[in-house]
Amino acid sequence: MNQSHEKVTNDFGFHPATDITAEIHNATRSNFANLAHWVIDNVPPSDARRICIERIREAMMWANGAIACDGNSGALVELEHPQ
Repeated sequence: MNQSHEKVTNDFGFHPATDITAEIHNATRSNFANLAHWVIDNVPPSDARRICIERIREAMMWANGAIACDGNSGALVELEHPQ
């Protein structure tokens, strides 16, 4: 992705949640937490499991960052997904 002063200003700026993005942040956290719980329930305790949980947390932070920085620039998808 091409970096610009405008992008840096956006990336390092404060992005308060809107009614829409707050709901998406909550759904994001919930879905990543469900995945982390699944890993704990199904993957034997190990360094690999610990790293997996760390990467899930990292992915959640990247997802929430993208929602905060770019959440109003694109179409937002339905939050309800079949289980």
